[in-house]
Amino acid sequence: MLNKHNIRQALLTAVLACVMAAALSSCVSSRAAASKPRPFTFVQICDPQLGMGGYEHDINTFKQAVRQVNALKPDFVIICGDLVARPTEESVNDFNKIKAGLEVTCYCVPGNHDLFNAYLAKREGVTPQESLKN
Repeated sequence: MLNKHNIRQALLTAVLACVMAAALSSCVSSRAAASKPRPFTFVQICDPQLGMGGYEHDINTFKQAVRQVNALKPDFVIICGDLVARPTEESVNDFNKIKAGLEVTCYCVPGNHDLFNAYLAKREGVTPQESLKN
């Protein structure tokens, strides 16, 4: 049901949307005028999850992926987690050693297997290791 409050709120929202659109369009147009965009390429690797499919197998597969990425010569790489199956010192070190073989900038985004959620572990009464079990 329309009342003065709802109408006022809708008008305010519309005005704010117009102001934001105008501000954003001026940023985009001034940026485009300053430099011509250049095409780029990137590679996305998902879920290397070292240790999920057999540790040695996963190590070898990740090494192979790094070789293939280097052959493609992208501008950058994004690796989306899960990076490791269990975030142990060994698995994280192995992941970082292999990742260091990339010849381009790499951005990593951790997944749930890469992080320990203290809140959930406390609520469930489990250890960090138990919280990571599938």
